[in-house]
Amino acid sequence: MKRIRTPLTLIACTLLAGCATQVTTPGTSAPSASASSPAAAARADAISLLASFGPPPGAKILANAPSPVPSALSVPFPDDAGGNPTLVLLTQWWSYPGTAAQAVAWFSAHRPQGTSPGAFGTTREPDTYSTDLSYDRPVTRELAERTLGIMVDPVDGHALLRVDAFARWLPPRPAGAVVPGGATRLVVVARPGSTHGERPKPVTLATVTDPRLIGAAAALVNGLPVPVPGAVYGCPMDDGASLLLDFYGTGDSTPLASVSADEGGCGGVQLSVHAGPQDVALDGRMGFTSSVLSVLRLAFPKS
Repeated sequence: MKRIRTPLTLIACTLLAGCATQVTTPGTSAPSASASSPAAAARADAISLLASFGPPPGAKILANAPSPVPSALSVPFPDDAGGNPTLVLLTQWWSYPGTAAQAVAWFSAHRPQGTSPGAFGTTREPDTYSTDLSYDRPVTRELAERTLGIMVDPVDGHALLRVDAFARWLPPRPAGAVVPGGATRLVVVARPGSTHGERPKPVTLATVTDPRLIGAAAALVNGLPVPVPGAVYGCPMDDGASLLLDFYGTGDSTPLASVSADEGGCGGVQLSVHAGPQDVALDGRMGFTSSVLSVLRLAFPKS
C-alpha cells in the first residue's frame, strides 16, 4: 500500500486502529477518568467531533465494521507510527451509494462547523484509489489534538467511509517541574550549531541579575507544556544549536534549575530542577528560545 499525503498542518499524529463505534486508548477498552479530568474532556470532545460529521445524502451508517476491512481503511487517518497513551478514538463506518469522488466533493463543501482543513492524502493500490481528509478543531490547554478524519474507498461501484474522531489530552506536568522562586542570577549560554562538521565553543551571552528579567524568563519556562505523547511533527533542520539557562540563588554554586533548549529542530526543552524532578521534557516548538532571548534583549550568535 502506498499512501501519499499533502499535509496542511504540521502535526501528523499516530492513531490506533478502531472498529465499529468505540472509544479506545492503547491497551484499554476506554480511558478511566473523573468527570473533570483531561481524559474526560478528551472523551467528550471526541464524542462531539463524531456528532459533527455530516454524511452525504443517501449515506447509511453500518452497525459494524465491514468484513473484511479494506486494507486502505485498516488504520485511521492520519496513521503515523508511535504510542498514544493519551488518545481517545471513536470510529464509525458508513456506506454511500454515490462515487468516492462525489463523497469527497461533499465533504470538501461541507466542513464541520468550528473546524479548519487538516491533513489530506491518497492511498494507491492496484485495484483502488482512496482519499483521506481531516478537519481540526483549535487545540486547548487540555487537548493537544481534536481531529475528525474521513477515509473514502471505492467499493463495488459505491463508496465505503471510515470516520474517526479523536482527541488527545496533555498529561499533567510533573509536580515540582518548575523553576523555583528565589533566583537572583541567571547565566545564559549559547551553543552554536555545527558548521562544516565543526562545533564552535559555547558562548556566555549574559549573566542577568535584574529580578524582573529573571522572573520573566522563569515564567516562560514554567509556561511550557509537556510534549504530546506519540505525536510526530514536521520540524525545521536541527544543527545542534541550543540555549542553556542556569538559575542560581544568592551565593549558590549549584543552579536551582537548569534549562537546555534546542534552537532548531522541534524545539525540545529539558528542565532539571535541583532537589526536584530531573530531565523533564517540555515542548518549546512555539518559539521558546526566541521568546527568552527577546525578553532578555539578547541575540543568538550566528554560525
